[in-house]
Amino acid sequence: MFDGSMADLYQRLTHSGESAVVHEAVPAGASILELGCGTGRMTRRLLELGHSVTAVDNDSGMLSHVPTEAEKVLGHIETLNLAAQYPVVLLASNLINHLSQPFV
Repeated sequence: MFDGSMADLYQRLTHSGESAVVHEAVPAGASILELGCGTGRMTRRLLELGHSVTAVDNDSGMLSHVPTEAEKVLGHIETLNLAAQYPVVLLASNLINHLSQPFV
């Protein structure tokens, strides 16, 4: 049952192998900056594949679902100012814009 929170809705998204595609395209163990990480659907898999991940989202409710192994950053992408540099930066979001449509 959908409780009305965006985090609950994003938690329902299934993983479709995107993290494996990223993993194959970048150096082993590369540090990854994931912008708009949501609830950590990709973050979780990237961590399992041996990457360190800095997960950024502007919603603390979303970040609360991101695994503790990731560095979590609450902030807006447009004004983000991190001291670190990353060899890999992801902005691979699934946007859900129409809550009126049934979610499968």
